[in-house]
Amino acid sequence: MPAGYVVFAPVRRGHGASEGAYITNEIERARQTRGGAPGQLMVHLMETEQLDDQLAGLAYVKRLPYVDQTRLAVAGCSYGGIETLLAAERGAGFKAAVAISPAALSWNGNPLLRERLVKAVHRIEIPVMLLQPPKDASLEPSRVLGAEFTRLSKRYVGKIYPAEGPEDEQGHCFGGARGMHVWADDARAFFADALAKSRD
Repeated sequence: MPAGYVVFAPVRRGHGASEGAYITNEIERARQTRGGAPGQLMVHLMETEQLDDQLAGLAYVKRLPYVDQTRLAVAGCSYGGIETLLAAERGAGFKAAVAISPAALSWNGNPLLRERLVKAVHRIEIPVMLLQPPKDASLEPSRVLGAEFTRLSKRYVGKIYPAEGPEDEQGHCFGGARGMHVWADDARAFFADALAKSRD
């Protein structure tokens, strides 16, 4: 791409044409099962098979001869934002991370996930940028996780964008691909700075 990055975008299992069980369907089944624990299942799946899939993709990327392994970064939105934070916690060679709307849809209803992400913040040792649109489902991920990054003096940048522009770009994940232009320059600048400093 023009910024000089190789971009690898894996598709989560069960989503689209990707094989396997889709996480949302698994969580919904747990919700409908007597005695099921959907919140606990979500955390378990996110920190096991979902993270394992992401790291398998990373292992593939590392084998590509044109990929600079000293400049690896991770980014994602919503579930992908959660996975971004968990991957940052794991390390795995990543030098920087951008999480967009992480857990915004699940924050109010899943205290176990909230606790798990705060725990991840404690273990993250790479620079993190956390971005949210003004009308996300919940802005507490930025407030709570951002405060924890700051309290621990972690390398962190956070931004909740102002309520400007088209309404459909002010909601969860900035409305998807159509809203990328809102945050793209900020993310590129963050990655450029963080990756440059990682070589110092």
